Amino acid sequence: MAYPNKTINDGPYGSFMAKVGETALGIYVRCKFTDPSTSTPDGKPVLELAGATEEAQVVTMQPIAAGAYGTVKFLNSGGEVFGQMSGNVASGTQLYAAASGKVSASSAGGALKVGKTTSTGNDAGAVTYAPTGRQTT
Repeated sequence: MAYPNKTINDGPYGSFMAKVGETALGIYVRCKFTDPSTSTPDGKPVLELAGATEEAQVVTMQPIAAGAYGTVKFLNSGGEVFGQMSGNVASGTQLYAAASGKVSASSAGGALKVGKTTSTGNDAGAVTYAPTGRQTT
């Protein structure tokens, strides 16, 4: 069965819908899956932003409007991922989760460790990082 506004991806990428009634998801932000009871008609959970103390499962690879499908990369798929910066960072710096799905060099407020940078990054810009596996405090 075909679904409108849906991209089919293989491998470390997938296509999921942003939660209806929420704000749109930006590019390269950390997201978590919602409770399965709020799944889409195709039975998949929907995405919402992960906060600084919440573990994320995916990073968006494109902006996704609320209620629309978009491409994401699974954080457990290996390899580097993109992140949207909160603040500035140098290559090789430990990254932590930040508000609104972003990443930061600051561990304030019990933010989870998410990985180490493999590039430099500027505030509100993109950075690449190697995920640490399971996100921890």
